[in-house]
Amino acid sequence: MIIDFAGEKLPVRRYILDLTRHKVPGGWYVRIIFTEFGFGAGGRGESALFLSDPDYSWQTEGLRWEMIKKEPVGGVYRTKVPGGWLLLGTARGQGKTDDGTKFNCRTGSLVFFPDMDGEWECKVLQEKDPFFGYKV
Repeated sequence: MIIDFAGEKLPVRRYILDLTRHKVPGGWYVRIIFTEFGFGAGGRGESALFLSDPDYSWQTEGLRWEMIKKEPVGGVYRTKVPGGWLLLGTARGQGKTDDGTKFNCRTGSLVFFPDMDGEWECKVLQEKDPFFGYKV
């Protein structure tokens, strides 16, 4: 099986430099790159995972991330995918270079939470200016 590893960009907003999915044998390689202060400034972090989807049924049209936990410097978001949920945890920090210059950084992680029967119900929080730029 020959599969082109070209990525499909998924919706993002501030603090996300890139969020892509790549078709691989048996599913998707999902990769997210975090940045601070818009696109490109500050420190970066990255997270990736494999999402099993042998039928390639994951439709991204209308992809919607729900904030389910808000924290002072980040939060937890979820979006429905085949067989469960993608969870995204985000955080902000600050580092220093060797010369003592401070810089901001954004980091996080992606994990898959299995929920074949769609049983996970939880409160979805609302924000005035949501992380991914939609109104819940």
